[in-house]
Amino acid sequence: MATLTKSVLGKVSGALGDITFRQRRGRNFLATRPSNYTAPTDANSVGRRGRFAFSCKLAANIISIPSLKKVWGAKAVDGKSVYNSIIGTNYRFVSADSITDMTYLSPGIGFLVHPTHSEIKAEGVNLILDPIGSNADIDPDLEKSMKLTGIISLSGPIDNTTEEFALIPLASAEQQLGLDGSLTFSIAFSTQESQLFQKYRTSKAMFALMTIDANGNPVHYSSTFR
Repeated sequence: MATLTKSVLGKVSGALGDITFRQRRGRNFLATRPSNYTAPTDANSVGRRGRFAFSCKLAANIISIPSLKKVWGAKAVDGKSVYNSIIGTNYRFVSADSITDMTYLSPGIGFLVHPTHSEIKAEGVNLILDPIGSNADIDPDLEKSMKLTGIISLSGPIDNTTEEFALIPLASAEQQLGLDGSLTFSIAFSTQESQLFQKYRTSKAMFALMTIDANGNPVHYSSTFR
């Protein structure tokens, strides 16, 4: 048995895979399960395992988008990796097969974005956003362009040969920063992404807008919007 001094999810108890977690006198301990162990099949245990597995897949997709990886990295604390920080933030806010209205794409509160039109179909994504305005602390002398990032969450497979869920990470091309006019973004799916999209009955999406400096680095980000 080993002592766990830091944890992705804070104080933990219960089990995950072949590892069991226990708390004694305010300290966390972990141990491997015996080889003949059978994982619990009650609804709570299955739900916890499902949410953790989804959170891990979600974190991997978020950090596959370089600008999102950078802004999450700037918020990581207590020596956690970016990957673990995203898991710890979103574990409570996902289901076993989908994002929810509480899931974070960007790390916490950013400037506000109001979509006026959102279209998600097999060919890709089209969004129209209200003007950002001048109250978002964005400096046009420093922040030269903007980029839309997103995650499409797919669930409800059309047949039993398809995985229970899938995720499609999104990042638009950079476009010139504009604060006073409405913004339009279009992101086309690849052939593989389009085929994947059509294998599921339900799609949900979350987005975040990034401002970018002259060196290609993200400066400000919006709160997650849908």
